[in-house]
Amino acid sequence: IVASEQGTGGVTGNVTAKGLLETTSGNISIIADDHIYLQAVPTSARAGTNMTLTADTDNGGVGDVDVEGDLLAGGSIDIYSSDSTTSLGGDVIAAVDVTLNNNTKLDGAGNQRMEATSGKLTTKGTVHKTSPGNLNMFGGYNIDNWPTSSVWAQDDVTVDDGQLSIKGNANVRLQGSLYSTGTMTL
Repeated sequence: IVASEQGTGGVTGNVTAKGLLETTSGNISIIADDHIYLQAVPTSARAGTNMTLTADTDNGGVGDVDVEGDLLAGGSIDIYSSDSTTSLGGDVIAAVDVTLNNNTKLDGAGNQRMEATSGKLTTKGTVHKTSPGNLNMFGGYNIDNWPTSSVWAQDDVTVDDGQLSIKGNANVRLQGSLYSTGTMTL
């Protein structure tokens, strides 16, 4: 799915999906000049293999990814937005890798999970759980080969009202501050 202002005669460059996006054996790739809104709950998108969400492709500085439900993939999940934010209301679970390339806000009700079941969980911006509930982060990559990590949080991880759990089958690499009002488990 591609939304671009160039040559379309007034298309805003936004992608909005109100229903479940699903492939049984293929990839899901959404590219937008501006914003991506996935509004289906409890699951917004389920990919048989890989999922890529890319907002702000026109480099205009506005391009949020706003997902209300779960993102599930049989392969990897990669999310790109402007430096504004990626907002996630559900879980993000991939059989292989999960990469969040920009600041990410988790604002779903209750506990939320980010999991790379057999791969690496990488967060390249801040991670901030703003709603009440716990945040569980897991990377299943199990080869102890520094500097490769099961979980690599490259900036701050904050949970405003709940517990924080960061676990990996091998190295867990943290480069920012950690904050939680509840118990922290590493």
